[in-house]
Amino acid sequence: MVTARYFDKIKSLNLAIPGIWFLCGTLFLLPFPRFLPYWTLILFLLTGLAEWIKNHNLLFPALKKDLIYLAGPLLYFAINLIWALIRNPPLKNYSNSFVFLLVPILGYPFFTSSEMARKLTQVFKFFIAGILFICLYEFSRALVNSISISGGHLIFNPEIDYNTAASSVDYLSTKSRFRSFGLVTFSHPYYLAFEVLFALFLLLRFRESLRLNTSVLLIITGILLFYLYSISSRSSFIAAAVILIYSLYRYSAGRKMKWLFYASAPAVLAGLIFISLSNQRIKDKTDFFISQLNREQSNIRESDPRLLAWITSVELIKDYPLAGLGHSARDSLYSRYVRNGYAYGAKLNINPHHQFLECHLSFGLPGTLILLFMLFLPLIRKPKEMIPGLYHVFLIVILTGSLFASFLFNSWGSLFFIFFYCIIVCSSSDRNTALLPDR
Repeated sequence: MVTARYFDKIKSLNLAIPGIWFLCGTLFLLPFPRFLPYWTLILFLLTGLAEWIKNHNLLFPALKKDLIYLAGPLLYFAINLIWALIRNPPLKNYSNSFVFLLVPILGYPFFTSSEMARKLTQVFKFFIAGILFICLYEFSRALVNSISISGGHLIFNPEIDYNTAASSVDYLSTKSRFRSFGLVTFSHPYYLAFEVLFALFLLLRFRESLRLNTSVLLIITGILLFYLYSISSRSSFIAAAVILIYSLYRYSAGRKMKWLFYASAPAVLAGLIFISLSNQRIKDKTDFFISQLNREQSNIRESDPRLLAWITSVELIKDYPLAGLGHSARDSLYSRYVRNGYAYGAKLNINPHHQFLECHLSFGLPGTLILLFMLFLPLIRKPKEMIPGLYHVFLIVILTGSLFASFLFNSWGSLFFIFFYCIIVCSSSDRNTALLPDR
């Protein structure tokens, strides 16, 4: 009787609106300290569970029809779980994979609801607002820390003490308060740069529905652009170039002026290369890389930590091409560093820095096939009325990020990916927009 009474109370609740608000809160908190978005994520998942209890008769048949669109994340979770059962690694090695199960399934009632269809722009607005808040906070923090008083005079010095910067893993990224790690407190500059880039795209793509006046739009765009430039992530600059060229192609093709694309694309690419090389960190990094390559008897592995990680990962993959090494792959990689005479790679815990390499190293050929299936299925079997071009840009961001980091093997990348994957693939379709009608 008591259980039945609780079920009756759940069925009387209108959960679509709070579910969307918890989703908005999670997206707003994505660039904040890693523990914060998990609080709203838990509330979002619990609300989704209650919605499943309430409307399971409607949701189960709908999920069966839409399962193909969520199969990629579910298979990615499944292969993580299989290896966890086989090798029994520490929970922290695969805990991030649970979001690939929980978010698509428990969030399904909201991603496909009519409320989401109406509030999609509002969801994007919260994500942009969170990124903007972090931008303003980081610039303010860097400015305050750069000001000191000496001899009765205000002194502005953005440079960090040499001994402090030199003791870090990456001196070129930490020697200024307005550069890379100096401008990122709660996250990692690499992942935050891609979030800022995607927020910038959403701001411009949905500028009309966001209902921002021109002055506000220009100010926010300027802040995000300057912050993206200041973070100084080379990979995000590459992604920005590809997105600009893709957008230019869509624009010229839609107006049957492909000549405009062929005439403008080289200029856009050259301009972005010039801007990126004007960035002091990128210039320093590039010069250092070239100097390392030009040294006599130089070893290409020693020229850049990522090259060391990529080459050593490929060596291990050749030894285990089909099955992989499971969640102990990184430990095997560190051991290979030591064996090859690069003990600093193990000391610094240099992971493969490549999503596809780490996926193959961990889960073998099946893992790579599942990853490709998950990323490219929405292009092959596109849901009806999926917002044109949105998934393409999202895919550019994820692919570029995955080429230079293990994007889905940590909470920064996995949360960003799974939420926007589900939002874009599910909520923009007309398959189930009336699945949870207004009550």
